[in-house]
Amino acid sequence: MLFTDLVSSTEMLSRLGEEAAEVLRREHFRLLREAIAATGGHEVKNLGDGLMVAFDAVTSALSCSVSMQQVLEARNRNSEEPLLVRIGMSSGEAEVEEGDYFGGPVVEAARLCAKAGGGEILTTELVRLLAGSRGSFAFESVGLLELKGLDEPVSAYRVAWQPLAPENPTMVLLPSRMEGGTTVFVGRSTERQQLQGALDDAVLGQFRVVLVAGEAGIGKTSLASAVARQAFDNGALVLYGRCEEQLGVPYQPWVEALGHLVRYAPIDMLTAHVATHHGELAAFVPELAVRTGVAAPAPAAASAKMPVAAVADLLSRAAAFAPVVLVLDDLHWADDASAQLLRHVGTSDQQLRALVVGTFRDSKVDAGHPLASTLAAFHRVEGIQRLVLRGLGTEEVDALIEAAVGQSVDDAAVQLRDAILEETDGHPFFVRELLRHLVDEGVLYDQASGKWMDARTLHAAGLPLSIQEVIHGRVARLGDKALSILSMAAVIGRDFDLELLARVASADENTLIDVLDNAVADVVLVERDYPGQFRFAHALFQHALYRELSSMRRATAHRDVASALEAMCGDDPGDKVRDLTYHWALAAPRLTIPKRAESDLDLITLGIGEGVPVAEPEPSLLETI
Repeated sequence: MLFTDLVSSTEMLSRLGEEAAEVLRREHFRLLREAIAATGGHEVKNLGDGLMVAFDAVTSALSCSVSMQQVLEARNRNSEEPLLVRIGMSSGEAEVEEGDYFGGPVVEAARLCAKAGGGEILTTELVRLLAGSRGSFAFESVGLLELKGLDEPVSAYRVAWQPLAPENPTMVLLPSRMEGGTTVFVGRSTERQQLQGALDDAVLGQFRVVLVAGEAGIGKTSLASAVARQAFDNGALVLYGRCEEQLGVPYQPWVEALGHLVRYAPIDMLTAHVATHHGELAAFVPELAVRTGVAAPAPAAASAKMPVAAVADLLSRAAAFAPVVLVLDDLHWADDASAQLLRHVGTSDQQLRALVVGTFRDSKVDAGHPLASTLAAFHRVEGIQRLVLRGLGTEEVDALIEAAVGQSVDDAAVQLRDAILEETDGHPFFVRELLRHLVDEGVLYDQASGKWMDARTLHAAGLPLSIQEVIHGRVARLGDKALSILSMAAVIGRDFDLELLARVASADENTLIDVLDNAVADVVLVERDYPGQFRFAHALFQHALYRELSSMRRATAHRDVASALEAMCGDDPGDKVRDLTYHWALAAPRLTIPKRAESDLDLITLGIGEGVPVAEPEPSLLETI
């Protein structure tokens, strides 16, 4: 258990006033929560000026406490308003009721926190013993402490910590969303080279903008993060801002990114900026008023425009210290103000050591989207690139498989790799989640025998809940009618045509076309070579929708499809014999199987091949046929 407390918060409130003090308090919580997220802690509750946090491991709690003090110390170097936190930790068995924790270690940690000074971490002897040599933590004995509410004194220790080294002149920390986490980043060598080339130009003073497009989960943010982390390690200053769906906050990604810069930038740089542009930006970035003492304007009205010149000036001053990498994420959710500011900054002819990386889903940006005019304007500007991400290739999927099991992909695993590629189309999120599911199920690779999973049993392993939920969410956003129609399409197969779907779906032609058009726009479907022919964008889309149907609903749907195919074929089934037999085989068991299905069918191939749903007919049905 870990408790924190912000020192002198009451005095800060009376000295600065409620608004300025609240800005600092939120900043303090943000820094603490970044450390908690990075070390796997669970925030139990907010205590007003502190947090109560639970951990599964002693070393995680120690790492979190040290990280908290380090980031606050780094932040305080360039601030006239220091933030000091005291921390108390204890370990033991606690009782949990309705998400809250009770018991001895909770009381000990809270009382140790109260005894600690600003910038200090106090813990118990048990924590020291459990940590041992893991993590190389240093402890200093402070003797026996009398703690309120405890009968016996507690043998307490101070956890030693060292300030972070000044890795770059500005001391601007890497934004938490740009951290690498535990995910393995593979491939994208061509795209990384293009981004690195743009960054090299930016270092030489040539302002660059790179827009990274692609569908959800294809790896746009991961690519931007990988390049940003490498730039940070080489001394660049990294800023990050993200647009939120349906939030509609004016300038949201810019406020987040500039707020991070203002929070850590040298005070001299901010003072010089204010001397030129006064408090223009403070109406949008309140931290500027807190750090510099400039008179804060009234809160910006929704119609107010963020001053482009002031934004450019602040970025330019930051770039004088180090090259700037500004990541603007999820621009398909950008408001008009944010998109226009990007247009003005991107099309300016200033000399600026900066690279702006914007990510967006191209399927979400139509002619009326706020970002559309900005993208159009960028086509005419030199130095602006657009990258479109597609699925991963064989070597990249090999690398993910090897990372998942710790074994090289040999000839025996090639068919399995190809089956995974067929299912996912190399979509990074789907590949990772499917591999995680197969590892959790213990079927991907048998360490004892050294055997890989048989590719033919991939469907039998099922789909992980994460993929099922993501796909259901994508389709559900299209509406209940779309969900019903696309589920019927999934019964037909990965590939289907409008004529057959129209015969079995309960919808008029206009509704059907609207649903299919919207599904194509949202990259759930793709159009084939001829009008009226469609294909699910990923095989997993078809499989997930098919699995959501009950067994009886599947059977009756197969019956309807088979009957519709018979009506379309008439007396000459031609190349539809296999499809007819397949759907009749999976239809309700009591239905009479048409005579033509008894011949011209290689039962060995039944259930295998392109467009076949994951379910296979029961042996009794095969015998009936």
